[in-house]
Amino acid sequence: MNLERDWFKTQLLEPELLQELQDRYTQFLGQSLAWKDLSTLYIVSSNSAMNFKTVSLKGFARHTVSYCSTSTFFGRALLRVASSFGQDYQDFEEESWKIFYRLPWFLARSSHAAKAKALDGLERYLLLPEEERSELAWLFQTMNTELRYLSVPPRDVAGITMIIIWAINNNAHKIAFWIFAHLLHDPPLLAALRAETDAACLPSGAIDVSVLLTASPHLDAVWYETLRMYNATSAFHLNGVIFGTDAQAFNARRFLENKSLPRTKGYAPFGGGHTYRPGRLFAQREIYLFVAMTLWQFELELEPREAPHRMPKVDKNLPSAAAMGPAEDVLVRMQPRVH
Repeated sequence: MNLERDWFKTQLLEPELLQELQDRYTQFLGQSLAWKDLSTLYIVSSNSAMNFKTVSLKGFARHTVSYCSTSTFFGRALLRVASSFGQDYQDFEEESWKIFYRLPWFLARSSHAAKAKALDGLERYLLLPEEERSELAWLFQTMNTELRYLSVPPRDVAGITMIIIWAINNNAHKIAFWIFAHLLHDPPLLAALRAETDAACLPSGAIDVSVLLTASPHLDAVWYETLRMYNATSAFHLNGVIFGTDAQAFNARRFLENKSLPRTKGYAPFGGGHTYRPGRLFAQREIYLFVAMTLWQFELELEPREAPHRMPKVDKNLPSAAAMGPAEDVLVRMQPRVH
């Protein structure tokens, strides 16, 4: 496990390898967000006359982040040999808590079935000749080589890999959902944040990530506050002594008014000490890029309805190891943005 942790740190913290992941993720994200290529998996309806599409925010965040991050680490070959892997994995992830909480098999049949299908595809991919999976990230190349050297059965290698895929994907799309949900329910905050992310978007379509990371205080504030509010593992995050009398409510402005708050001892969305998660830098970049590119390319608004719009609540009936999911979806009207 110590060796595996070292591999993680090398892949996710070493500048050149992290930059490679960031570049690949940006490429897949750009392709995924092309208007004509938006997925029918999350499109609820389309209006060609008015040129807008209504999408499930939950589906949009989940599919886009999961597809782009998985493709970043495994390349295009995974979906070539296992075309249903994305859906199989998402089916597994949706009910993975049943397995992690060790429910009896007969109560988790669907979870095990989805897991088996995803493992079938992943195993086929990992058994490909090395030259056919040349886009495999350094972390998984190294791990696969070492485990094969130790004569670990291919199914077990796929199982270990699957756990890491779960760790990469399980939290990010939920955080993305909450960020967009709060922005859509707070137009002034959305406008302020969009002004920052627009400054990072170049006419060529490229994004200057350094602007997002160093000159986007509203984006930072929303990121920090979302991690604070929707992390199931830290009761300290709702401490009124640390975060103010409104600690139970979402208020990104607290991080604008107190720039030292992310370094406060009671704020630890990525753990601390020996548990400080090496994936924090990539996680931040994938969400910042997703938000920036989406806001640059599309006009977004809540789907009109008779009942007043309200923020969805956390799904407290679903166990969560970290980021908590929503109890209900948000419908969003998307339209290409004219620059």
